[in-house]
Amino acid sequence: MRIIVMYDITELQDCYYTNATGTYNANLKTVTLSVTPTKSYECDVFPEGVLVTVKAFEIDHNLLWILDNFQYTVNQTLVLQEIDFGAFNPQMVQINISTVNYFTIVELSQLNFQLSALDQCFKTGTQFDVTNTQISLSVVASGACNLQMKYLLSLQTVLGDYSETLTLQQSTKIYVNGAQVSALDPDGTFPHYNENDVMMFYVDGDFTNAMMQQFMNIQITFNMKIDQLTVFSVVEPDIKNIGYDEPLFASNTLFITTAGASIQFQFGASVIANFGTMFDDSDQFIFRLGVQQGEQKYTLRNTLTSFSLSNNIISFDAAGSDEWASIAKVIDETATFQLDVTILNDNVLQQFFVVFPTYSYSCWENAVMYNMKDQACVHLVRKPTCVMDGKQAHLQLMIFNGNAFIKTISQQVMMTAEQYRYCFTCSDTSCSEALFNNANKALFKTSSSNLTSSVPVLTHAEGDYNLVSYISLAVGGLFALGSLVYLIIEFIKLKQKLKQMKVKKTIRKT
Repeated sequence: MRIIVMYDITELQDCYYTNATGTYNANLKTVTLSVTPTKSYECDVFPEGVLVTVKAFEIDHNLLWILDNFQYTVNQTLVLQEIDFGAFNPQMVQINISTVNYFTIVELSQLNFQLSALDQCFKTGTQFDVTNTQISLSVVASGACNLQMKYLLSLQTVLGDYSETLTLQQSTKIYVNGAQVSALDPDGTFPHYNENDVMMFYVDGDFTNAMMQQFMNIQITFNMKIDQLTVFSVVEPDIKNIGYDEPLFASNTLFITTAGASIQFQFGASVIANFGTMFDDSDQFIFRLGVQQGEQKYTLRNTLTSFSLSNNIISFDAAGSDEWASIAKVIDETATFQLDVTILNDNVLQQFFVVFPTYSYSCWENAVMYNMKDQACVHLVRKPTCVMDGKQAHLQLMIFNGNAFIKTISQQVMMTAEQYRYCFTCSDTSCSEALFNNANKALFKTSSSNLTSSVPVLTHAEGDYNLVSYISLAVGGLFALGSLVYLIIEFIKLKQKLKQMKVKKTIRKT
């Protein structure tokens, strides 16, 4: 015996207004429907799971998609995936939304065709590396440019003033998900672009001059040719590594004043492990700190003849430069910084590093340290935007010689707007020797509950500050005493003159 179950399917009419439109993305193979439900009571019977049938009259078969989160009265946008019209561009499309018992027809008044925007071909996290012999680019495919990337022809690399366009077969190695692949298929297409694929491109060459540019604008362009039309996708890397493969510093902090700058740092683990191999045969270490604030640019330089693991600070002196001071006073969060480290031996390049320093905001425009009889005092010029008043703060005067810290002196104070001088006293001979040696430099650091601020003390005032104060007082006292003596003499002269006038007046009367 055979049982036949008959379902009576009811068509529901006027469930949607007639202004429905659709957009077909040929790359993503999706149809996005924009519909406006009439919110008819009769139509509010669809469950969450519905079958959507796409009928394009130019195609001899229907395309099906199941929506499992359908809500009739709420949904105004329906996204249908895995819809492939192939080479057809259908003009008339009908959408059937159905269940076992009901169905409704949606006529599309318009179907738009779209290719994904070419700035969305890759996910975030693009990484770019350049050494003197190789460029490498790591990108993760978003899957949004399947059609265009199939016709990839060449890569153009722009590194500041350096620019070169290379075809995929020209000094280019390509790895996809860790495995090396051929650049193109026999038919000339690029078959390696799929969603979430990790794609690595390597280009060999001499990039020494390109690598050593400051504020280098890095841009990679994927050139594609479709039906004689050239299109391109431009990538600006999120991560940039320039120079040696391992980072020079594990951490760094940049401090800036109107008199110069300092970078405090810790070496990276790989550099520490290989320090001798990397640097022992080098005789020149050139540090260039580039600072850009808006349209203003300035480069500070410092050259050393030796470098060791004990080094943990590099200072740059710009005292007396009005151009530098004008930039230093207006530096804010939009400023960019780049530190180049060029390592030479007999003027031959050994290593090159680029570091993008982490800027530390400072409350102070400048700092001068005066050596007194038994203490050293730091005089500060406060920025108008600095707010540390009424805060308990931990002060540190960090003394360094050359490029290594040798002593730190600390104290607790209550910060006030009126106080501009903070003095430090030593309790042992080694501290005094470090503190009162004018060949040494210092970093003044303040830490409170809501703000940490540091400033390089790049200027030591010559002489004893107390002596200067005493001389000023003495000169002032002498001036006051001289003025008093002058007044007394003038008073005596006036008294004598009055006496003479009185005598003359008496003689006239007689």
